[in-house]
Amino acid sequence: MRKGILEELNKSSVTVTDIANQSWCEYKVYLSCTQKEEQTKAMRIGETIHANLQKEVYKELTVEPVTYPDIFYKNAYENIMTMNSIVEGGKGRELKIEGDIDGFTIRGKIDELLVENGETIIVENKTTLKESGGHNDTMHEMHSVQAMVYRLMFKDILDKRYTFKRYYDANGVGRMKLSPTFIHGLKEIGIRDDMINIGAICLSMFESYQKLPKISDTLIIRYLNRMSREVVEEVRIKYDAAWLKKILDRDFEFWNKNRGPEPVSKEESWRCRSCYFMKIRKCQFGISYLG
Repeated sequence: MRKGILEELNKSSVTVTDIANQSWCEYKVYLSCTQKEEQTKAMRIGETIHANLQKEVYKELTVEPVTYPDIFYKNAYENIMTMNSIVEGGKGRELKIEGDIDGFTIRGKIDELLVENGETIIVENKTTLKESGGHNDTMHEMHSVQAMVYRLMFKDILDKRYTFKRYYDANGVGRMKLSPTFIHGLKEIGIRDDMINIGAICLSMFESYQKLPKISDTLIIRYLNRMSREVVEEVRIKYDAAWLKKILDRDFEFWNKNRGPEPVSKEESWRCRSCYFMKIRKCQFGISYLG
């Protein structure tokens, strides 16, 4: 795994959200890594909406994890349940995914996977205050990048470019041990002894990915009203590998420390008005633009 600027930012990986947010303001991404951003009311509402959507199809492991390896096991188990939901019911939500871009470990969570016309479509659910459609180009680009990166990562898994072995080695799975309390809980709910093993559950997870119908070139960005939670707009886009590569090549110049984080331009300073770091006077660029 490449380290780039990760050590400086105290991060072990790059998230898909990080990459998407670079299209809005890269300097804000940098600040959010070095300083904790306060959760807003909009963020809390968004999390609640996602949690409610998740409950409709998501099968949670009822055993509470105690240690990080326990959490790692739980994530793999729930990913398998999500795959089963997609295969059996045509829909799954909250799939935790990991991959590799330019030598960096990339992590994220796909909002929804939907089977349509024999293909698996990646869906990103976004909350908005709008009551009808129409989002600015910058916002649409950010959401498109996020959906396309997920599609890139998932296709790498399905085509076995990102393999179980790479996942196993990158995360040090062989060194992980489940806590006795967690093991006891797994046995109590009937998990087979041969599956009470992190390596075994992760291998089963990778095998479950291969059960899905082929990944679609169509991606869906769905906007949900933050108050009514109704769908106000559904945008369908096509995966564009060449367009995404240009964006990722530029983005990873920052992660590779080939350049510093770039702020928005003065012409784009309208974005600063809603920025948490501008509000707490931590962004010198926003202060210089807006005073």
